[in-house]
Amino acid sequence: GAGAAVAWEDAGGGGGSLALIGTAVASCSATLTVAGLDTTYDTYLITIADLHPEDDGVGLVLQLGDSGGIDSGASDYGFHTSTVCGGASCGYAVNRDNTAAHILLTDYVGYAAGEGAAGAVWLHRGSSGGLMYPTVSGNMASIGAGAAVRGAVVYGNRHSAIDVTQVRVKFSGCAIETGRLSVWGLAHA
Repeated sequence: GAGAAVAWEDAGGGGGSLALIGTAVASCSATLTVAGLDTTYDTYLITIADLHPEDDGVGLVLQLGDSGGIDSGASDYGFHTSTVCGGASCGYAVNRDNTAAHILLTDYVGYAAGEGAAGAVWLHRGSSGGLMYPTVSGNMASIGAGAAVRGAVVYGNRHSAIDVTQVRVKFSGCAIETGRLSVWGLAHA
């Protein structure tokens, strides 16, 4: 019904559901941040819809934070982002960095009409008491110069165990004109 959480159920009647944690909507915003993550869920779904940068050819990045703020140190993250482009002048590219200030979600996002970025990544939260560092995995799509569509497969992590309470996206070097960032908690039952 209206307002109910989305639920997936297997043939045996079990399953999990997604609970909306929060949404941030851009209006010439430097960043979009959703807070309210906690130990209720081990895994979160981060969705990015219709993000449109103010400049052309920019990257979209993700950062994680705890109660002390967003982590943005020069070597806080590692990532591997593979992209395939459908345009005549581009092909396959790999961006990877094990000493970065963010996780690259996609690159070369355009700002002309019809261009932008969208996608979904999973945050496997980890915690200060857990054994695994907070890790993300997912897929992105973006459209850049000449309406060339790019598909990206993203893997990344925070290089230490933290109690993730917030996530932030931003474009490299420019503001976000429009778009939405939403975070959902994945229940195990």
